[in-house]
Amino acid sequence: MQNWGCSMTVAEAKVTSNILICEADATAEATLKTFCEDNGLVTMRVTDAKALPTVLESDIDMGGILISAEFGGGEGLKLAELAKKTRPALPVFFRLANQGDVVSLPTHVAALAGSYHLNDLSDLQEMVDKFIFNTWYQERLIRRIQDISLIILNNQFFNTAVVCESPYLIMDNRIYGEVMSLIPIECEWCRGFMLVQGEEESIDQAIQAGNTFIRKTDYGEDFRPVGHILGEISNMVWGAMKNELFTCAPDPTNCAQVPTIISHSHNLISFGTDMPQLCFQYTLYPDDKELPKITIFEKFIFNLSWMPEKFKAVAEPGTELSDEDREVELSIFQ
Repeated sequence: MQNWGCSMTVAEAKVTSNILICEADATAEATLKTFCEDNGLVTMRVTDAKALPTVLESDIDMGGILISAEFGGGEGLKLAELAKKTRPALPVFFRLANQGDVVSLPTHVAALAGSYHLNDLSDLQEMVDKFIFNTWYQERLIRRIQDISLIILNNQFFNTAVVCESPYLIMDNRIYGEVMSLIPIECEWCRGFMLVQGEEESIDQAIQAGNTFIRKTDYGEDFRPVGHILGEISNMVWGAMKNELFTCAPDPTNCAQVPTIISHSHNLISFGTDMPQLCFQYTLYPDDKELPKITIFEKFIFNLSWMPEKFKAVAEPGTELSDEDREVELSIFQ
């Protein structure tokens, strides 16, 4: 087997989600952090209300926002509305300062996701279950997506170490980077799309350095080499998954379609559903330290059909690949 000098690291298969905490009360923030940890949520925080617009307009993927009425000197409601306007796909959970505040709360706040009180987090628990973790993914599926994708990425990028972060769910529809590959995926138990997204400059530099299977001179001075690589990653990952995980044919009676809307100016893509996307983040570190790291996002949205109870993997559940097995698989793809 040819050795490209690649290495790979895979994270745990447990699915998480990032959530932004906007709190003015340190005690409330600590309570919410504990709540988030207990619910598989990774917390991020904004302490200065002036920084919130910048965070909302960034490329940070999130599953939801926790914001209090007191945030921003009592401007919490206005800031919650700003969050919903800037990131319409995100659920916004609004914390009321006092038990009786619910009666005076404007009716349009319900559109944010819902409100709750700190002394009773049952409402928040119900909303998190409904708006963030409103689906489930078997560990076998998660692990094989990671394994297959790592093999493909190691095959596409030479002299590079590939690391996969923990998989997580996002409610966002934001597009990462400048180039995206979109491919439909379907079988008996699911129908939807897989997205592979990346930044043009870092991948282009890897191409120019000879760390990929294509040559820059074959395409000229444009983005096509980057698009070709992301497209090849999509094709190979989907092909491998189809052979192992999506072997059953789709149900011909369930052929509903919904428009996919892309806004270039807002860097957004919408699939016409409030279902979260399953997201994998891969970071590629070139051996040549002069080259920039490459970040590639792989996202799945099962917006047309999702029946995970029908999912049956070819291998026995719980079976994991050893390092030697991964090397064998890598040789098969080469």
